[in-house]
Amino acid sequence: WDVVKKKILPFQVLSTRKRKDVDVGKIDVQVCLFVFDCLFLNGRSLLREPMEERRVALYDSLECCDGQVQFATAKTSRDVEELQRFLDEAVDGCTEGLIV
Repeated sequence: WDVVKKKILPFQVLSTRKRKDVDVGKIDVQVCLFVFDCLFLNGRSLLREPMEERRVALYDSLECCDGQVQFATAKTSRDVEELQRFLDEAVDGCTEGLIV
């Protein structure tokens, strides 16, 4: 995550981050978590709930923090061309693709 430009960086930048024996003070790659679903909330499984209800639960239970935690953009469509445009936007935005 580029904190100045408020833009997603390519995944290759994140992959340079150390995974073991990390000194938290020396981390120079800012990570922003983009959440898209809520499967479990307050001791209750939401696995059998429709996606729309799980997203409402997600929005109602989580507060975004700019540059740290944000909601992933959602699109519901049966139009292949619209979904292709959404995919193209996702790839252009360095998000690596879609979760379908």
